[in-house]
Amino acid sequence: MFLKELLRQATILLVDWTIPNIEQVPNLKILQLSIAGFDRVVKQPLYTDTKITFCTSNGIYRYCSSSSLSLYLTELVPKSPSTSS
Repeated sequence: MFLKELLRQATILLVDWTIPNIEQVPNLKILQLSIAGFDRVVKQPLYTDTKITFCTSNGIYRYCSSSSLSLYLTELVPKSPSTSS
């Protein structure tokens, strides 16, 4: 249940090939793919039926891994008072 609520509130999301349904992410504005390819995404309703900005990791493999990108993006998200140290 916690994950469903986080997805519902998310405005930015980092994913691999697992693209959520439109209903799962009603507030989403930006979807960052941790992969360079985009061919499987262009037929997904989240891409075709919304105005969400999609970003790929094209070129990222020359500089860092997807895990490094995930770690970097995680640091950009403000921590809630209950999780900050």
